[in-house]
Amino acid sequence: MYERCQVSTLWQHKSCYGKAASTSSTDLNPAEDLGVIIKDRVEDRMLNEEGRGRCSHQTLSSNLEMVLHDLEHDTELFAELLLSFRHRLYAVVAAAGGHTDY
Repeated sequence: MYERCQVSTLWQHKSCYGKAASTSSTDLNPAEDLGVIIKDRVEDRMLNEEGRGRCSHQTLSSNLEMVLHDLEHDTELFAELLLSFRHRLYAVVAAAGGHTDY
């Protein structure tokens, strides 16, 4: 494993890999994963809706509120996303700013 200062050095200097890793890399954004999780859960709820108003704005809002309420108490999910940051950082550095599995 890299020491913290080594990762910083690799991150900041272009000479290490020919280019600096992007600070706006989506691989470094666990919040983006949370957005996908929310979208998928809302879509699942919407697909299970029946009746006339199943595609209404009100149904969408209601399903979104339910998903967000459920997520409020999902501390395991948030811990997992937060703890994944170190692995994300190492993966981006190792990929020299290229594609990772995140």
